Amino acid sequence: MSEKTFKKVGFFVALSMLLGSVVGIGIFFKNGSVGRAVEHNGTSWLLAWVFGGIISLAAAINFSEISFLKNTKIAGIGNWSHKVGDKRFGYFVSISFTLFYSGIIQIILGFFTAEIFFHWLNLLGANIKMEMWHSLVLGTVISFIFIILNIVSIKASGVFQVITTILKFLPLIATILVGLIFVSTHTLEDGANAFVPNKTKKIGEFSFANVIAALPAVLFAYDSFISVGSIGKRVKNSEKTLPKVVLFGMITIVILYSLVALSAILHNQGSIDGILKDSLSPSVSNAINTTVYSFLLISALGVSNGLIASYVQQIDFHIKSNTLAGAKKVLNYFKKSMSQHVAEMVSAFIYCFIMFVFWSLIILLPAMILNNDQTIDGASNMPTYYFFIIYGIVILLYTIKRVKNKLETSKRINNILFYTAAFFSLGGILVLTIISTYLIFADLFKSDFKSSWGVFLGGDGDLSALSQFFMYLGYLVLLIIIPIINWALKLWIDKENIVKDFDKFVEIEEVEKNQPLKQNY
Repeated sequence: MSEKTFKKVGFFVALSMLLGSVVGIGIFFKNGSVGRAVEHNGTSWLLAWVFGGIISLAAAINFSEISFLKNTKIAGIGNWSHKVGDKRFGYFVSISFTLFYSGIIQIILGFFTAEIFFHWLNLLGANIKMEMWHSLVLGTVISFIFIILNIVSIKASGVFQVITTILKFLPLIATILVGLIFVSTHTLEDGANAFVPNKTKKIGEFSFANVIAALPAVLFAYDSFISVGSIGKRVKNSEKTLPKVVLFGMITIVILYSLVALSAILHNQGSIDGILKDSLSPSVSNAINTTVYSFLLISALGVSNGLIASYVQQIDFHIKSNTLAGAKKVLNYFKKSMSQHVAEMVSAFIYCFIMFVFWSLIILLPAMILNNDQTIDGASNMPTYYFFIIYGIVILLYTIKRVKNKLETSKRINNILFYTAAFFSLGGILVLTIISTYLIFADLFKSDFKSSWGVFLGGDGDLSALSQFFMYLGYLVLLIIIPIINWALKLWIDKENIVKDFDKFVEIEEVEKNQPLKQNY
């Protein structure tokens, strides 16, 4: 349906949409990394989650207004970048968000889900010695199943998503309740309160630098706040209602995540099973742990499906708008022997497959060689880290146009709310960028450096500072070069300059304005 005929939703429905989109499994996967990054100092640990939540809350408020900008064929963050910047910036962000950000995340979430699956089997008594290749193979299968599902039947994917969205809150609630109710119970040898010095587990000193160092992992858990743009135009009286939805929803999420972090801190455990085992007797904790991980596995499957659904939709939009190299030729080739719809599905699968192979070589192959998941955990931070900088640039450019009154939309939220949010989002992202960049270089000269990356097969922090430095540098190069490669290939294959003519490729023609337009996030 067109934007004008969208069925408008009220506050509570919009709130449930926001909570369902943002709440994921990052709080569970990343809590261990955050704890190690802050040297298990309770104050630094909690502050990292709160600080990351404030940045995300402020940015979400800004994007709740930015989402009112007129749609193009690409929509989402690519569209907003195009509207507030120019065609070059719009092209760069739209392509890099799809091929870099989403391309990385869809592989990594499949792998993380596989790790949860094998851990869950062991809780059931399977006694499987986890090997990297187990999770790599199963993770690949999971990602491909969801890619195919979302290409073939978005309706089936949607039903699955609704079910998993409801269940994803149960592990959160269970972890919070157990961790806080049994705050004084410590059944593990290294169980302790990370807020106070103790003899069972070394706790570092408070360090603001460590708080910043932990932020890329924290922001991974909050990053889906960008989905606020997908509900902006569907909310009744959106200028007044949407800011309330964002404020209440994001504050709720920050509180939930902070309470999970607090449960972890009070027991000095970075994992769910660690919190439960330290809080309860072995017989009780094993039973509850199995149940919690059952729901966490379902939640992980739902998160993987949801983000892969977004990824497939992005690929589909780029094929239909002919912004990917060779897209029109591939689509026309298959249209000769099949219907338009089937040709689009086959074309989408081909591009998804190409990017899957590419990112598998970049992400999964090093993990296989090192036989641990440190590089995969680190790789999951890269798109979040670099795209928060891009989010900041978009907010800054929009704010400048807003001040100069050069916007094409008249819809605006409260001025004080917007500019206050811009101050915190831009300030937070600027601090994150400056200090984290300094720390990446400073780590090279630390003789006692120990990596905080890793989930289930962490490798005991043996990834060197130099390796992490080259990962940050390498992924930055990939972020920049992928849109350039697509531009060069399109110039060579299609004889079209996508950057020069980007406006023509993505702007909606008059005859298309009453056609259905889905959002791309």
